[in-house]
Amino acid sequence: MLLGNYKELKTLNLKLLSGAGIKVSDFERKAKIQAIPRILNGIKVAGYEQVANILEINKDEVESYIIEAIQEGLLKAKIDEFQETIIIK
Repeated sequence: MLLGNYKELKTLNLKLLSGAGIKVSDFERKAKIQAIPRILNGIKVAGYEQVANILEINKDEVESYIIEAIQEGLLKAKIDEFQETIIIK
């Protein structure tokens, strides 16, 4: 992964996360959403497939990740659902 090895992080911190009442899947999702601006830095248009490969998620999940990044103010972008692209402002 571009910004870190989430599998290694998950393994090392599984007990710590569980002890704090944090689901590993929620942690991974949040970490990946936080990484989106860095992943798309300098890119004007990105395809769903490209983002899915980088984040190691299903292409069907890309849109929800991008929407959440936009809602959290991490990314200024438009989504073209028909072309399956993200246009970064």
